[in-house]
Amino acid sequence: MSAADWVREKNPAAPKELLRAMASALEVPSGGSVTAQLVSASRTLARRVTAEGCADRSRALDLLTLDALITGAMESAATSPAECEAAASSILSAISEAAAIE
Repeated sequence: MSAADWVREKNPAAPKELLRAMASALEVPSGGSVTAQLVSASRTLARRVTAEGCADRSRALDLLTLDALITGAMESAATSPAECEAAASSILSAISEAAAIE
């Protein structure tokens, strides 16, 4: 199952605009598990948000999408403690890398 399919299945009541933004973030194939795909999309979006700035409300959808991708990654990883720990570590690394962009 692709991460985009997983997101649609797990979030049937989510706002359509958020689902479209998440699907767009997941368009770049990264392979691997659903968790890996969500983490990869989170990493890419975090870099973009940080590089382009998010100081005003115009970036609210990007921030909500990033939050939803991270939440999804943690939810999909919750099948095992080891996978959950690995996902959390990858996500924290992605956020740290994005924050280091100047």
